Amino acid sequence: MLFRSVDFIPSWIKVQEGDNVITSGLDNIFFEGIEVGVVESIIDKDGYQRATVRPSADTLHPEYFWVVE
Repeated sequence: MLFRSVDFIPSWIKVQEGDNVITSGLDNIFFEGIEVGVVESIIDKDGYQRATVRPSADTLHPEYFWVVE
């Protein structure tokens, strides 16, 4: 399984290991509430945080996918 890095999370947002990551829908690209993954680790940087996320989907062996028109 491939882990993904999420950069530039504002430091005022409280993120912890084990948190579920879901889409917010605020970008008008993805629907709100789609499960993305689970936070595995957090690294504090200068004024922001970096999270390592274990994806919920098996990206190496996909069994289904979404098509949005």
